[in-house]
Amino acid sequence: MVLIILLVVTGHLVTELATLNQHYGWIASKPIQPFIAFNWPGEGINLDWFIKYATDEVLWLLYSIAFMLVCRKINRRLFVFAAGWVMYHAVDGFMFFYNFKQFQWLHWILIGIVTANTLFQVLVRSRKLKSVR
Repeated sequence: MVLIILLVVTGHLVTELATLNQHYGWIASKPIQPFIAFNWPGEGINLDWFIKYATDEVLWLLYSIAFMLVCRKINRRLFVFAAGWVMYHAVDGFMFFYNFKQFQWLHWILIGIVTANTLFQVLVRSRKLKSVR
């Protein structure tokens, strides 16, 4: 339980890093090119916006991990369902840092895989469990 609380609180604290710009305004005007395989048009993305986007990715990942840990205590099928979303958010976060999510088709493939996993867990596995009982 402590780990779950720690993940949720850390996720929210990390997202507030972008608000430091209110005290240090020079950060907002500093353009950077942080992506591995994508050049931001012009001089680059402003550092405060990069921090905001990056910390949002971290929040989604930490929340999905916390959800998965809760699901692990409830039900194995629910855990497998949540693990699919952890995978999605991990790849989504990597793609943000790699090329600012320029491969939109990859996200649709991942959504399809996670949705298929969900349908399998709900429809197919529930039928098997009913036939066993």
